Amino acid sequence: MRRHRARSSILSTCGFLAAAALWAGCAGTGDRQASSSAPVDYVEQIQPILETNCYECHGSAVQVPSGKLRLDGRKGMLKGGRSGHPTLIPGNAADSPLYIVITGGSGDGTWRAMPPHGKRLNPDDIALIRGWIDQGATFGAQ
Repeated sequence: MRRHRARSSILSTCGFLAAAALWAGCAGTGDRQASSSAPVDYVEQIQPILETNCYECHGSAVQVPSGKLRLDGRKGMLKGGRSGHPTLIPGNAADSPLYIVITGGSGDGTWRAMPPHGKRLNPDDIALIRGWIDQGATFGAQ
């Protein structure tokens, strides 16, 4: 009987330790997710991506930007282009045309993939843009 109680005590201690280890592992995962949602800075992180990949057709140096859409500042992005829709919906990347086009466009043809020629944005840049929009798409001191 004594042996049975000892074994039962050891099993419950092991069960408690296993549960604690599992909880600690989950807490660690949450911490990693929190650090991946660090604030995204428009001037330091987003503007260089847009400048490299979008300004050739949608920047201030172009007399008539493609689709009448300017991506070189807050005013142009919120106004949108020929479609009449804002380019981004602050706080909602999934429904923002900017995010939709850089991830391959819409399946129904409403928004085509951008850039239309050449290399696409890399996954890290796309993730930064998504984070920036989901965080409210602030433009800093603009």
